[in-house]
Amino acid sequence: MHPMQAIELRTLDPEDKCEFAEMFYSAFNGWYWRHGWAADYFSGGPATVEIFFTINNQLDPGCGIVAVNPGSGRMMGGCFYHPRARHVSIGSLIVHPNYFGRGVGKALLRHIIDDADRAGYPTLRLLSSTFNIDGFSLSNRAGFIPRCGYHGMVIPVPLRGIEERTAGMERVREATVADIPAIAALEMEMSGISREPDYRYAIEQRQEGLFVAVLEGKNGGLDGYLVFFKRGALSLLGPGVARTAHDAASLLLVVLDRFKGLAPMVLTPMASDALVARLYHWGARNVEIHMQQVRGVFQPCAGVHFPGLLPETV
Repeated sequence: MHPMQAIELRTLDPEDKCEFAEMFYSAFNGWYWRHGWAADYFSGGPATVEIFFTINNQLDPGCGIVAVNPGSGRMMGGCFYHPRARHVSIGSLIVHPNYFGRGVGKALLRHIIDDADRAGYPTLRLLSSTFNIDGFSLSNRAGFIPRCGYHGMVIPVPLRGIEERTAGMERVREATVADIPAIAALEMEMSGISREPDYRYAIEQRQEGLFVAVLEGKNGGLDGYLVFFKRGALSLLGPGVARTAHDAASLLLVVLDRFKGLAPMVLTPMASDALVARLYHWGARNVEIHMQQVRGVFQPCAGVHFPGLLPETV
């Protein structure tokens, strides 16, 4: 067991992007290599993950925290968190491989919890990988209760696309700024939260590779939305929400046409067994299992809820 080490915490600054990306890249690959994965979690070098810093920092400026070694000033760990209307989402807790097991993650999590408590937020939410039992236990000990399970699924999309077609696909289109109030109303109705900054950012900022699709309702309003990201080697689906598993499938089928020849990843709720079975039929496979953990007030989702991968909100 490693001895506890002195840790200083400070806010992430824009000039931290390169060092944070190096740590992010090394932390993910280092942890999964140590625990039996036969390949890198990310490939292509640290520059490929700089987009995580860029989007999360632009989305919520001042809401990134980093732990530094007081002697060298080098990063030991870091995390972005995302205050929303009714909750705070906590992103990936990153710890540099040189500092695994030395209390860095605990210090970062404690700082974010204390900050949210002072601000009066009734709920904090995060995702944890069940592969990382230490990370799961860290948040569980801090009062985060497992509420929902998600299949981390990759969907290999043939070059010809997925040939299945279903009623509702004709109602899927790219979102506009005018859709933002309806997206927010749908998400509040379905899951009791609002991630309006996430889809507003994706629609308005037009960050390269970031898009939003909506499913128009048969009688007005919306029946679903999905943020998706496609840039280089990164192909990610979420955040999003849909009224039914069929609505979610309609959204996914249209969006997946943008990913021909690629294998995007989506976190699919285990409770939506009909949707999970459909994704298996399309050739999806599980690569990881995630748990949504909630500290404080929790309202179960009435529809299909997709946690975010980029932006990483839940």
